[in-house]
Amino acid sequence: MKAILGVDEARTYLPVLNLLSRLRLDDLDLELVHVDHSGIVGTKKDFGFAGGAELAQLDVDDSVIGDAVQTSDHLGLGSSHRIVYGSPAEELVACAEETKALLICIGSKRRSKFNSSLFGSIGKSLTLSSRQSILIAKGEIEETQALTVVATTDFSNYSDRALKEFIRMAPKGVSRVILLTAIDRQLVANVSREQIHLFRAFLNDRADKLVAEFVAAGFDCDHKLLDGDLGEVVESLMAETKADLLVMGAQGEGYQPRVSIGSSALKQVVSSRHSILVLRP
Repeated sequence: MKAILGVDEARTYLPVLNLLSRLRLDDLDLELVHVDHSGIVGTKKDFGFAGGAELAQLDVDDSVIGDAVQTSDHLGLGSSHRIVYGSPAEELVACAEETKALLICIGSKRRSKFNSSLFGSIGKSLTLSSRQSILIAKGEIEETQALTVVATTDFSNYSDRALKEFIRMAPKGVSRVILLTAIDRQLVANVSREQIHLFRAFLNDRADKLVAEFVAAGFDCDHKLLDGDLGEVVESLMAETKADLLVMGAQGEGYQPRVSIGSSALKQVVSSRHSILVLRP
């Protein structure tokens, strides 16, 4: 699986490398990409002795990507690498398109103002516009024997395909998958109890079939059908289960903010404290 990882000067990529090493994705082909957005374009030969500031920035670029390569090798991931120039989100997408990558990875630490503004906006831009799946690691991943994942589903066709894509990714480092469906109380406020009962039975029946697919793929899997706003339910369940990663499906190009699954994914990317994998099958 080809993946692009954004390498930044603030080293928010470190949790991403850690998470990738813990996920153990099947046949991962990782490329590290440092995007210099300082405005310079060129090599040391282009600037010569006159380009003091430019040469200093190029030295920084070499150091940043060199450290990332060293860390990647230490974690046993292996990788290729490159330095490009321009807008981070645009360049990461361009690299992904060029290499036919299926996954773009970035890091984000909410406690840092710099990282919140830069990599928060990059995560938002990628979620809104890229055709690739997006992995955003937020902070450190706790050292556990295996990863626990919370995966949201509304049992739509798109959601089903997104979760099947997760199974195809074959993350050997994941032991438990908790499927989550949230029923918004406002949406069923005027629905009779009998209808709600039938609706819940329908969802549970769909869940049983989906759980069976995950179990067949080697995961310990169960389903939670909870009442409440999806964002609030997600945060509560992630904390309760000490889950390491949130998995959601989201529409790619042509995405409309009013569409519930896309809107929910965008909110989680921007505001959630947890690492998130946004899948586009």
